[in-house]
Amino acid sequence: MAQYQLKELLEAQEVGEITRPQHASMLKANEQAYLAPLAQAIEKQDVQQFNHRFSAAVNGCNACHTALGYGFIQFKVSNLPKQEFLDFSIKTSPKH
Repeated sequence: MAQYQLKELLEAQEVGEITRPQHASMLKANEQAYLAPLAQAIEKQDVQQFNHRFSAAVNGCNACHTALGYGFIQFKVSNLPKQEFLDFSIKTSPKH
């Protein structure tokens, strides 16, 4: 799930780099600083490292939004237990 969501985020970010070239350098810097390390944690399936890097990525995204004048867009991690909104009973491996 995390690998899939990160792939989708990277694709959306690529669109942003093309459609808003004035923000491309900041988006690329964000990708290197936060998303690449997050991808490594996902690849290793290291939950502790993932949680740390995910939190850093969320904070980095929020800081970027604020710096670009979009501070009204702020992500936050849900306080709900994941079992309330995700079904983890299906066990598979990613195909990408």
